[in-house]
Order: sequence, then C-alpha cells, then structure tokens
Amino acid sequence: MERDTDLAGLAELSDADELLVWCVRSLIAQRGAWPEVRAELRRRCSLITCEAAAHALGRMLDRIGATSPRDLYLHQPHCPCLGEDEVALLIADAGMLGDVLAVKDLHVS
Repeated sequence: MERDTDLAGLAELSDADELLVWCVRSLIAQRGAWPEVRAELRRRCSLITCEAAAHALGRMLDRIGATSPRDLYLHQPHCPCLGEDEVALLIADAGMLGDVLAVKDLHVS
C-alpha cells in the first residue's frame, strides 16, 4: 500500500522525529544497539527524558513486533531518505514517543 507524504527525507523532520527514526533504524538494523541508542538519547536529552524515551521506544517496538503482519522496511540509520514504513511509524507515533522527545530539554546537535 502506498502512502501519500510530502516529506522528502529526514532533513524535513523535527529534531524529535528525526531522533525517533534514527533510534528505530538503529535498533532494527543492529540487534543489541541499545547502548548506542541510549547514549544518543542521553547526549540529546536530559536523563529523565532519555529513560522515558527508551522505555516508550521499547514498548513501541515490542508492540510492532507482536502485531505487524510483515517485517518493516527501514533505511540504514544515517540514510537521509525517509521510507514508507518510517512515515507510517511517525504517523502511528503521533502523540506518544514523539511527545516525550519533543520536550524542551531536547538538545539540538
């Protein structure tokens, strides 16, 4: 199923959404990437936000893994493109993890 989106790539996302996409890509591409993802969250967020985001991200990935009828098609972590499934994740996430990452203590690097 094709989704209509005006987003051409990561450069057009908010910092919080870009971070969310990078985290999901990293965790799917490299099993066991939690230390790297937590380090990036810690670098860009307060410790409280980092822990809340990691917890929410884990719950979201568990839910996707348990309910998705197929594997997600994601780009590599640092790819500037934005894929269909990544757009769907951002839409599905609206109001959840993105809100945690969008708090005022997100440090733009």
